[in-house]
Amino acid sequence: MAPGVVDVKYSQGGLVDIEYTVQYLQLRHGATVPALRTPHTLAALQALYYADIISATVYQALHDAYTFLRQLIDALRLASGQAHDLVLPAVDTEAFIFLARRMGYWEQQGTPAQLAHMIAHHMQQAAQRYDACCLDAGA
Repeated sequence: MAPGVVDVKYSQGGLVDIEYTVQYLQLRHGATVPALRTPHTLAALQALYYADIISATVYQALHDAYTFLRQLIDALRLASGQAHDLVLPAVDTEAFIFLARRMGYWEQQGTPAQLAHMIAHHMQQAAQRYDACCLDAGA
C-alpha cells in the first residue's frame, strides 16, 4: 500500500486490529471463561469486559471504534459501488465529501473535516489497544 493511503480494514488501527485484539484475548482466556467462546466480535468484547479481562475504558474504546469502522466500511462500499475497496479517498476530494454525507457528516453532525478527525481518532484508539494487548504480550 502506498504511503498515506488508509485502508479502513487493514491499515494500522483498522478493523483487523480490533478483531485480532479480541481474538487474542479469546484465545488467552477462553479456556477458563466459556462466554468468550463466540465468533461474534462485539459479544466477545462484552464478555471480556464482564469477566474483568479488559477495563471499561478499553471496552468502550474498542466497541466505539468497531461500530464506527463498520459503519464507515458500509458507507465506503455504497459510495464506491465496490465491496472490496476499503481505501479512504483523500479528504479534499468530492469522493470524501460524498462519503461524509453518507455518514451523516454534513448538516446533521458537522463537516467532512470532522469525519476525518473521527476516523483518525477511532483508528488511533484501536491501534493503541492492539499494541498494548497483542504486541506487549510477547515482551
